[in-house]
Amino acid sequence: MRRIAAHYIFWRQLYRMHYVELSDDHRLHGVFPLDGEIAGTEFYDGMLVVVVEGFNETNKLNGLNELNIEGSGVTNDVAIGDVVQLYRVHNGSSHQLF
Repeated sequence: MRRIAAHYIFWRQLYRMHYVELSDDHRLHGVFPLDGEIAGTEFYDGMLVVVVEGFNETNKLNGLNELNIEGSGVTNDVAIGDVVQLYRVHNGSSHQLF
């Protein structure tokens, strides 16, 4: 199990101070509030975006921030149990975490 937290996580909506929980094969278990320290949790500043595996439209993420991501549609197809990729959006650019 892998837990990855950030200032913001976007999966269908914007979550502030939450974490993404993934299985070892990168299947989404959910997005949960980060109420306190959880051992072994990775933390990234900025925003993480949860997208389906095979997402290759990184240009859609560039320039996005917590103010304009809601209408982007990039996470609409992601469901619990799907194999996902995480992108970190920070300072107007994005890069894939895995």
